[in-house]
Amino acid sequence: MQCFHDSAGPPLHTILFDIEADENKHGVYAQHTLDGFEHVLTEFEGLNLHDTVAIVVPDGKFRAAFATQLQAALDATYPGRFELVTSRKASAAIAATGAMGGGGRSVAGGGGLGAVGDGGSKEWLVLDTMDAMAGLERAFVKALQLPT
Repeated sequence: MQCFHDSAGPPLHTILFDIEADENKHGVYAQHTLDGFEHVLTEFEGLNLHDTVAIVVPDGKFRAAFATQLQAALDATYPGRFELVTSRKASAAIAATGAMGGGGRSVAGGGGLGAVGDGGSKEWLVLDTMDAMAGLERAFVKALQLPT
């Protein structure tokens, strides 16, 4: 697979699913997001994901309800490893350090592309709305319930 600038990269990984009327919509999205996230962790085993993952949601109301469900799922599966942050918080850290992927922050491996496992702070996963994410690229992006 080639992207527009001729760099090789993995193909998109699409997860399609139905939500029944009586199901907890945000809980179902959280579980499927976790499934997709586990795919990234398997494909890039040992990679420190600090500030390299963006999860884009349609609006603030969805973000608020979804964040609670997803953080609980992440904590149950990867205790103490990940923290959901807004794009504003992640961007402020980039501006403060002058570097993407953690810069001067001590993050499980030392930066965005380091290895996992030597302790340090939680790895940030950026969770925000489409409007807030404009122009804030990340290596891995998951888009949820966005308008077509």
